[in-house]
Amino acid sequence: MMNEEKFWGIIGSSRVSEREPNEQLKESLKDLDEEDIKAFSEYFDKVYDELKAGPVGHALHYRLGGYSDDELRVYLHWIIGSGRGFYKKITENPKELVNISFPEEDFLWENYEGFGDISDLTDTDEKLDFYLK
Repeated sequence: MMNEEKFWGIIGSSRVSEREPNEQLKESLKDLDEEDIKAFSEYFDKVYDELKAGPVGHALHYRLGGYSDDELRVYLHWIIGSGRGFYKKITENPKELVNISFPEEDFLWENYEGFGDISDLTDTDEKLDFYLK
């Protein structure tokens, strides 16, 4: 069963690896059974949706002066991909986004490619197929 500890542990392992985030994430998920992969995907979607619809999404809108759906997705994936500590800091005080220096856009897109496949696919079975390849 996927829980908060396990979810953030997987995210954390993809950050500390010398591999590309996407490759490390796939590798971490390959060690899980199908139910845990589905649960990870669903948990990621839940975290993403909460960020998007809540104060963090609003703070990003303010900080960026508006955004497209793709831009918002990139920044939210960066927040999640930055790990549990950063995520908690931002969700506890979204105004912190005003003071943060965001990485270069190229870095944000690379990070998005690492985590983007999770929330971009809508069908859980497609997500499972993607990570089991």
